Amino acid sequence: YHLRVGLLSLGRTITIPDTIGLDDTAPTVTLVGRAGQLPLRYRTSERAVVFVLATGVGADTGRAALFRGHGGRVHFRRTRMAGARVRITLVAVDPAGNASAPLDAGVIRLPA
Repeated sequence: YHLRVGLLSLGRTITIPDTIGLDDTAPTVTLVGRAGQLPLRYRTSERAVVFVLATGVGADTGRAALFRGHGGRVHFRRTRMAGARVRITLVAVDPAGNASAPLDAGVIRLPA
């Protein structure tokens, strides 16, 4: 693709000669270690922000919390869900906004 800039006040259109590449490839996220084991470690196929959704199971159904992964690890900060049993789902989003398929990381008990 080439960027075309319309200068309406001057009645001109300029085409920038440098090509622009579009990133339409979603990243992939994989677990490093076993599912359901803390600390939760992951790896992404490209630079991406990892969002971690914790949804309650069993007696904790209906409760949820959102966390972010940093540096290949998820640090579960204190929440009102501390001690709850939750199912963990990871999604990686790259700078272009492409999201990975959700990855089920098992059921854990959030640290108190």
